[in-house]
Amino acid sequence: MSRVGNGISEVEIGGQEYTLKVTIKAIESIEQRFGSFADAAQACMKMNLGVAAFIISQAADLNKDQSRKLKGQLVQEGLQSAMTIAAEYLAMVINPNDDEDDEDGEPGER
Repeated sequence: MSRVGNGISEVEIGGQEYTLKVTIKAIESIEQRFGSFADAAQACMKMNLGVAAFIISQAADLNKDQSRKLKGQLVQEGLQSAMTIAAEYLAMVINPNDDEDDEDGEPGER
């Protein structure tokens, strides 16, 4: 997951770029479905494709057709990759200003 700016990241899934954003709409949708971000994180640990697809779809503000396409792309990428993207998004929501250092010690990219 590549950090573009505070609360925004870009991911490539199935050869397609998605921009994931921390928005009120995404946060409220995730909280409504799971009850809390702690519950959403626990759901990610259960390795469920639907959980990852929902979180990523909300973060990227996808419509139903785009969400269906995303699910297929996530299957191709593998469940572990899907869950990692979803979990990293949840972490970004919890702390959108966290600029962890990358491998070269430079802040900003994850």
